[in-house]
Amino acid sequence: MAIMTQPPICFYYGDGRLDELAAYPRVVLQPEFYTPAELAQLADKGVQTLGYLSLSEDQGPPAPWQRTERNPDWGGAFVHVGHPLWVEHVVGQARDALAAGFAGLFMDTLNVELTWPEDVPHLLTLVAAIRAESGSRYLLANRGFGMLPQLAELVAGVVVGSFSARWTGEG
Repeated sequence: MAIMTQPPICFYYGDGRLDELAAYPRVVLQPEFYTPAELAQLADKGVQTLGYLSLSEDQGPPAPWQRTERNPDWGGAFVHVGHPLWVEHVVGQARDALAAGFAGLFMDTLNVELTWPEDVPHLLTLVAAIRAESGSRYLLANRGFGMLPQLAELVAGVVVGSFSARWTGEG
């Protein structure tokens, strides 16, 4: 059995820290915080960069796809996942991240099955659209258990964030 000497992945939702990020084989980053040159610098060091995408929450200004409910932890608006303008928006974000130099994508907020089970088929359609846009690039999903096993046909892996802890915003 091989012993892993390097953590397999880093999730970092800030900017900079390229030297620290270069210690990981794969990193999840927010696309708006990194330039194509910085992504190329990480790639040259063997780091596979994944651009962060939120699929069921929107941090942006009011938009027609937003629900009135907001995420109590992060403040973003929950969305109608199947809204055509939301689909266009997210697929555009994916396209932009890949064009900027990300090697793949990390899709977050896929856990809608308990809150809005009617959105599960729409979310699966959105993931399929992102898969089509990204070609053979690496896709990683956070949760999405309500879409298994179909989700497994579209992504390279599924992670479980916050399995035993919850962010509270307290220092």
